[in-house]
Amino acid sequence: MSKAIALTKEYTLPTIKTVYNSVCSYFDIEDCRTSQLWLFGTAGVASVFVLFTVLINMMI
Repeated sequence: MSKAIALTKEYTLPTIKTVYNSVCSYFDIEDCRTSQLWLFGTAGVASVFVLFTVLINMMI
């Protein structure tokens, strides 16, 4: 007796700019470029190290 509920609103993924602005707003570094560089640079370097390690491990 249950009816299927149709979703009327489509879900879209947020854009990179929206996520970037949300993260900057959360850490309250919207106007501080050096803090943004430290935050995103550190996360970027860590991600590259992990990716590089996985790729090397797959080759061995």
